[in-house]
Amino acid sequence: MTGRGGYDHSEDSEQTLQYGQVYQQHPNWTAPPSPGAPQALSQQQTPRWQATATPWPPASSPAAPPAPRRGGRGAWLGAGAAIILAVAAVAMVVIQMRGDDQSNPAAPAAAPNSTPAGADQQSTSAPAPAAAAVSSQDLPALLPNATELSDMLLLGTLSLVNDAALPYGDTSDQEDCGGVAAPGLHQGYDGSGYTAMRVQDLYDGTPDTFSVSVSQAVATFPDDQKAQEFVRTESGRWAQCKYKAVTLRYPGVADKVWQIRNPSFTNGVLTVSMSGFPGGGCQHTLTSARNVAIDVRICTDRGSAQAPQLAAKIAERVPAA
Repeated sequence: MTGRGGYDHSEDSEQTLQYGQVYQQHPNWTAPPSPGAPQALSQQQTPRWQATATPWPPASSPAAPPAPRRGGRGAWLGAGAAIILAVAAVAMVVIQMRGDDQSNPAAPAAAPNSTPAGADQQSTSAPAPAAAAVSSQDLPALLPNATELSDMLLLGTLSLVNDAALPYGDTSDQEDCGGVAAPGLHQGYDGSGYTAMRVQDLYDGTPDTFSVSVSQAVATFPDDQKAQEFVRTESGRWAQCKYKAVTLRYPGVADKVWQIRNPSFTNGVLTVSMSGFPGGGCQHTLTSARNVAIDVRICTDRGSAQAPQLAAKIAERVPAA
């Protein structure tokens, strides 16, 4: 057969045609079985029958011959091919599923007690509340008493003479110099923004007959920055009185003249030396710790260089932030 509806004019084709003619003419005829031969005859064993005069049916309605049976070997081959195709199909499905799993990895499941990322950081990184500023009630405890001062400075026995919660009313003839000549003067603190003050004077005798005197003052400001700004401002005012004679006027007492030396301002500590009586002198220091200004002066009949030491000791008493 060469194609649908076409025939090859070979000898086998002619035999097939003749066999078809006979089969169509005698549809109920059954060939007698040959002795010792199978009942079903193959195409090659079909006898040649003579075609009759009955015409061949039209091409539009040919009678199809029965499909030949396949032997046992062909059935096994067909079943094997079907199994191979089924296995290949399953393998393709598995490979495709694995590829999808690799291309779309599932998100790892969270542990039952796991904490979302950043939760601990938010709870632990919250800023601690700012410490309360030093108040006026804290000021008296910042100042060393007479015994502590005597032991600290090795200046003999001292006694508390003046203790006030306000700046001193003494005035200076050089108002622009501020409080360069003495701690706690109102000319040094007026307009500074301080909120409270404690000032004390201690002597080893009387104000008229002494060889050692200590004046110490502490003042609070609204915040640390305000206290630091006050010290910086005073450093500029003290510098205006360098090498000048500054007269202090005390109520009911004779005026006192102080000769100012060259002030220095280092690491937030303002210091100046001065002389006011024959053979003796004083040292004055101003600094700050947190929101507290520390203002001290030490005078002896031999001069002094211990004011920065006393200011540092007072700063250690200021509560930490």
